[in-house]
Amino acid sequence: MSRQPGTSQLVDRMRKPNLLMVLVVAGLCCMISCRAANPHMECKVDIPLEYKITPFDPPPNGEPESIRYQKAYEAFWWNCVLVKARNLDGRCPFVCSGTPAADAGCSAGAVDAENKICDLAKRYGCDAVRAYLKILAQEPEAGKKMRPYFSEPTEENIPKQ
Repeated sequence: MSRQPGTSQLVDRMRKPNLLMVLVVAGLCCMISCRAANPHMECKVDIPLEYKITPFDPPPNGEPESIRYQKAYEAFWWNCVLVKARNLDGRCPFVCSGTPAADAGCSAGAVDAENKICDLAKRYGCDAVRAYLKILAQEPEAGKKMRPYFSEPTEENIPKQ
C-alpha cells in the first residue's frame, strides 16, 4: 500500500501534541482548581413552573407570580448570607406572608442559601466561609435585593424556654 506524498508528515503532526491545545487544557485545569480552592456561591433563582404562569393579564395585584417568587427568593437568600456573615450559627428566617409564589420563594431562598453555606463550611471550614460571606455581603446587590422584605439583616429569633 503506497502513501501519498506528505501523508507521513501529516500523521507525524497529528501525533505531536498541539501546543495551543495543551495550553488551553492547562489553563482550564488551573481555572477549575483555583476556583475549587475558595468558597463560592451565587444567587440563582429557578422559578417553579406553577409560578411562571399568571392566569390573569394583568395580574389583579400588580406583579406576576414569577416576579413575586423571584423577589422573595432573592430577598431571603441575601438576608441569609448577611445573617450568616455576622454569625454562622444564626438562623435564617424562611417564612413570609404574601401570595403562594412569594411564600414559596421566601422559603426556597433561605433554605437554599443556608444549605449552600453549610456545605461550604464542611468543605472549607467555618473561618474561610465566614470571611467569604463578609466579602459577599458587601456587594451592593445584597442590600438592594433584600429590601423588599428586610431593611437590615434579620435573624430568626427563637424564644428561649
